[in-house]
Amino acid sequence: MASSSTRPTVQRNVRLPACEDEESDTALRLECDVYRPPEAPLKARTIKRTNKDVFLLLHAHGKLGGSRCMLNSYAILLAMRGFITYNVSFRGCDGNEKTSRASVFGEVDARDVLEMVKEIRTRESDVEDDEVEVKMYVLGYSFGAAVGALAVGLLHEKLLSQKNVDVCSESEERSVWSRCGIDGLILVA
Repeated sequence: MASSSTRPTVQRNVRLPACEDEESDTALRLECDVYRPPEAPLKARTIKRTNKDVFLLLHAHGKLGGSRCMLNSYAILLAMRGFITYNVSFRGCDGNEKTSRASVFGEVDARDVLEMVKEIRTRESDVEDDEVEVKMYVLGYSFGAAVGALAVGLLHEKLLSQKNVDVCSESEERSVWSRCGIDGLILVA
């Protein structure tokens, strides 16, 4: 039997803020499961890390049976490879009663993703070590892929409106993206 230190740790039903609910003045809070890598051996812990890699998993549409459960195996695999993984549940899925008419098209969900990315970056920032940078990656399946792509599009529009990215060098643009948004996107149709 493997010891518990060889398996990822899972924190169930972690609540993350999402964008404002259209029908009330309170922010909707979405749930996710957080998978953390197994405890590293003492030798590996002494190696100085320069970044913390975090994946946000986005599942297929709930109206078609999608839920965060469908991406559990990916969450476990990524955690076993050393990544922190947030396996999110969209509006109207996994017992989340609150849903939005706009969720059918994904724009509200895309704004939710951007709010979650901001919250996760804050949660995962290492207060003790300013040199460790949180790198956010999004893996989306089916509807989750469309929402992830839309989130990147919304983020790009936001960045263009805040800072003229067109005149930045490539390294400056990458730095703006890294500080503000999503560092990588994996889409599975």
